[in-house]
Amino acid sequence: MGEKSCTQYACVVGGHHGTPPDKSKIDEEKNRKTNVGLDSEAWISVQDKLIDFVADMS
Repeated sequence: MGEKSCTQYACVVGGHHGTPPDKSKIDEEKNRKTNVGLDSEAWISVQDKLIDFVADMS
């Protein structure tokens, strides 16, 4: 999946609070160092499953 597709899905996921994030907000979150546990194997596996599910549904 390309970066453009990932950014589009990030807007959908990030919009669950009512307002989709813009590119600067996505970049800010990508570079944030305080996301404890986001690089764990378990969370990466869940992310992959969620993205596959959304891709299959769309």
